[in-house]
Amino acid sequence: MKPSIVFCLLRARRSLGVAGSTVLFLLLLPGCANLPNLPDIDIPTPIDPQPDPTPAPEPEPDAWSSINWTSGFWPRAARDPSASLDVTRLTSSKVYFAHSHRPGWPSKIVKVRVDAIACFFVWRDGRWHGGKFDWIREGGQTVKTLENIHNHYGGLIVPPSGSRVAFAWVSTDHTRRTNLAEAIWP
Repeated sequence: MKPSIVFCLLRARRSLGVAGSTVLFLLLLPGCANLPNLPDIDIPTPIDPQPDPTPAPEPEPDAWSSINWTSGFWPRAARDPSASLDVTRLTSSKVYFAHSHRPGWPSKIVKVRVDAIACFFVWRDGRWHGGKFDWIREGGQTVKTLENIHNHYGGLIVPPSGSRVAFAWVSTDHTRRTNLAEAIWP
């Protein structure tokens, strides 16, 4: 009689410490073809995965209101939903932005016409620390140098590599702002 291969799929029980896993038993037995019908196997329903224990980050309005300002002080600047900001690339010397138009934001003349104030923040001790680091020229800018950060403008610090950082733009009248655009410091 030729050996037959019998495959049995069983759900491991929670008591085995592998709940929800599928265990495959491969039996190589001679004469298995002559075995009587095997009984039905009770397979428990899969257990839902455990929720991620990592706490969700604070909602942005709370994060904004708890900023430790080192230069500038605009905790009441309201989030303008029509003005969004993303960091598309960050090097040690430049930040590259994608942004939406800021309709109705006032301009101001400071040697050149500016539309906004660029802010830089570092996440430390459970909150953002930072403030103004440059002006955003009329029409917005997609690239800014980080020279002022490296020169510690307004008490800003150069964070260690791998630190969580964020950028935001504030209107020149200090009443409106973009979202906090997060990145990792190179």
